Parts: sequence; C-alpha cells; structure tokens
Amino acid sequence: MKLVPFLFCCLAIAANTAHAQNPTFTDETGTRLSGPAVGDTSEKDYGIGDFDNDGDDDIVIARRVGLDGNNGSPLPNILLRNDAGTLTDVTATLAPDLATSLRSRDVVVADFDADGWLDLMVANGPSNLPQLLMNLGESGGSWLGFDEMPALLPAGFNVDAWSVAAGDLTVDGDAYPDVFVGVRNGNDRLLVNLGDAGAGWLGFADESTRLGGNAITNAVRSVTIHDMNADGDMDIIEGVTGSGVLRMLANDGTGQFTGTPQTFMSSATYNHALGDLDDDGDLDIFGVQNGIDQYRTNNGPGAGDTILLGALASAPGTNGFGAICRVADLDANGFSDFLVCDLDQEFPQDCSRRLKFLYNAGSAPFLSDGYPTPTAWTPQGTSDVAIFDLDGDLDLDLLIGHCSGNSVFLQDGSLLPMEVFTRGDVNVDGGIDVSDAVALLDHLFSGGGALVCPDSGDVNDDGGLDVADAVFALAFLFSGGAAIPEPNACDVDPTADALDCPAFAPCP
Repeated sequence: MKLVPFLFCCLAIAANTAHAQNPTFTDETGTRLSGPAVGDTSEKDYGIGDFDNDGDDDIVIARRVGLDGNNGSPLPNILLRNDAGTLTDVTATLAPDLATSLRSRDVVVADFDADGWLDLMVANGPSNLPQLLMNLGESGGSWLGFDEMPALLPAGFNVDAWSVAAGDLTVDGDAYPDVFVGVRNGNDRLLVNLGDAGAGWLGFADESTRLGGNAITNAVRSVTIHDMNADGDMDIIEGVTGSGVLRMLANDGTGQFTGTPQTFMSSATYNHALGDLDDDGDLDIFGVQNGIDQYRTNNGPGAGDTILLGALASAPGTNGFGAICRVADLDANGFSDFLVCDLDQEFPQDCSRRLKFLYNAGSAPFLSDGYPTPTAWTPQGTSDVAIFDLDGDLDLDLLIGHCSGNSVFLQDGSLLPMEVFTRGDVNVDGGIDVSDAVALLDHLFSGGGALVCPDSGDVNDDGGLDVADAVFALAFLFSGGAAIPEPNACDVDPTADALDCPAFAPCP
C-alpha cells in the first residue's frame, strides 16, 4: 500500500470515445422468402411473434390499401412461418381466416387468453369488423395455427378500426391483456379482457366509458401502451389525425383515462414510436409528421400524472409524409436506433421517398442520418419493417415492405450484441471494493490467472490493464478519487478498446 502515493503522481488517464459502426445488410430475398409476398405491392403492417413456440419469430402481414375514393380494394392477409431462417407462407393451411380479403390497417400480437400461445387482433378499417384470431396451440407436436373467434368480441362491435394495441389497462395485474382500438370516424374503444373464471376464456367487454370524453377523436392513426410516468400503471399514447396531436391519456391508477391528455407534439403528428434515446431507463418519444419528423426525451415524472418533456428536436434526413417507425439497437452500441418508413397510408402511393435509418450515438442530439446516401436496404416507398433475428445468428435482420414487394435483408454478423459488465468489478462478485484491486494486482504481478472479464479490470478506461487501474480503484474507494467511468451497472462499454468481456455473471 505504500506504493500508492507515488503511483498517484504517475497516473495518466485517457478516454477515447468511439462511434459504433453502421450495420450492413445483404439481400437474401431469393433464398429466404417465396410465394405471393415477394411481389406484393400493397402497403403492409407487420406483426412479429413466435406463433408456433419453436424459438424463432414468425410474421403476420396485414395488407393495407390506400384510401382512394373507394377505400381501396380488399386484400387477403398473409402468415409467414420461420422455418430455420426461411419465411414460408402457411396462410392457407394454418390461418385460412387471414385469407379473407379485407382492408386491414394494423395488427397487434398478444396472448389474450394466457395459454402460452400468441394470438392476433387485426384492425380492418372501413366496412370490416376487427378480427380476433386465437392461437390453437399444438397437437402431437404439430402447431395447429389460428382460428377466428368473433363471438369473443363484444356484441355489436362494428367499428372502423385503424389502430390497435394491447396491455394491462385496467390495473388488475392479471395475465390477460386489455385492448385499445383507435377508430377512424367516431369514438375510440377500450376492450377489457374478462379473463377465465374457470370454464374457459371469456373474451372481451366494451368498457369505453373508461376513456370519458377522450374517446371522441378523429382517426387515431397510431397507438402504443406503456407506463410513461413510472407510476406503475399503463398509459395510452395516441397519434390523432384530425388534430395532428400526439398525446398521452394517463391512467389514474384505477383503469380510468378521463383526465386532460398531455400533448407531446402538435405539428401534424400521424405516427409515433417509443424508444430509450438517452439510456436513462424510460421511453422517449419520436413523432412521424407531415414535414420534418421530431423527437423529444422523457425526463421523468412531472406534476400529477404528467411527464417532464425535453426540448423538441428535428430528425435529420426526414421530410414529407411518413408512416410507421420501428425501434431497435441495430448497430449493437447499446442505444436505440430508429427506422422511419416513408409511405403515408392516407394518400395515393408515393414511392419517391425512402426508408431512413437514424443512428443513435447515445448523447445529445442523439439521432443522426446513418445513411444519407441510399442503400439497397433503405429502399424507396417503405410502409413497414420487421426487425428480428431471422437466421438465429444473434444479430438483427430485416423484412422490409415496400412499393415493389417484401424483401429480406440479413445483417452480416459483424455487429453482434455487445457484452455488458460493470467497470471496476474485477472479481465479478457483483460489487466494487478493495478485493477488486487485490484481484487485479494478483493478476498482474502474482500469477493470479486470467480475468473472467478483462474489460472490467480497465478501471480507468484507458484501453489497457496495468497497475494504474488498481490505483484508480483504490483512490475511488478510499481517497475521494474520480468516479469510475461507465459502465457502472451492467451496461455496454461506451469506449472502444481491444479488451473484451466473454462472461459477467452478475449481469443478466
């Protein structure tokens, strides 16, 4: 320990902030997708889930039609099963009710009857009832597919449904998700899941009175359900076409949404997405608008049921009408990126704009145009993109719906999800104390063996392992030294170096 004062005088700290590499994708449509979906020129809305419980994600395609004078010609929807990395059209055999020609707008995936199998609800737009398709599970090891069960919807439930989302809206804490239905012309609906009283699942009841006057809107184009204000219950976030407002209907804790909505954006916001831009644990807000899209941070709970909002920021590279926005960490740097589609379903198909990849560097202003020059995987005229691991290699792949069809793009594998660890926890015991400095010194000078997570031993974050790291740790613990650099609690390393962390048991 007598070496410490001398070593403090010699310590130098360097930080090297890294910019993550943009993801790259290869078009493998020819070997990964077949059938009518390849050349389908309609607008699409994707639902993703492991419908057959085999460990990989499958896709349902709600085929949207443009709102011309006749509301467009009805189209059948499509079910694609993931068969070892190939998307196979199984609509005719496993979901024949999806093949009915309709004017679908949106689809939500949830386990409505809590039987362990994901179900579907499809918003079918003008002149068509919403569809409830229940997963039949399996028999003898074979998946049985979906069956439409309209009797489980409320009697007389005939609405022009444009958007749909599922979650625990009634704050009853059970395993049966409720549903919010955004209606184009008329009152929105809140469907309460009745659960199972012992004789089988009872379906839904219409309890839209829980919305009060907030049910009266002019076309809810997009809806999500999330606990935005961190009070333990689910709120409703909706984009309202008529007013162009993106707003939150806060849950009062009893499943009522009658209070004054909080406006998040008011500049012709017709679609939206939620994602953690600043990595602070709550979801921030992205609005797809008529002109340049906007986003703002959720800065935590505010007065009453509101949230504190950061300043509005413009999304680079976006302009004109937009459509669905999807969120995922595509480049595996630990921060949410945004993919913004460009087709607006209210107007005749305009395929002149393209899909935008907005890269998140993790610090303000957060989003930048990841690919200002068009690429094969940012095509023109996109209506939706499914982000999932198609081929089971642990990185994220894309199914992109565009004016010319559906295309499969596989990520090249160079950007696997980054390791998470806590810097300074050298002995990987879940805490930081003097034993960590001892473990590092033992590794460096006493033949203590390899470190389980070398990156955790780089306490001063200079990209190497040496005695200065032990000194930094001791100063932090006992001498009021500088705080240990991030990651401080099971997160990715924000700086680039040659050290890795193949295992770190305290982190999930």
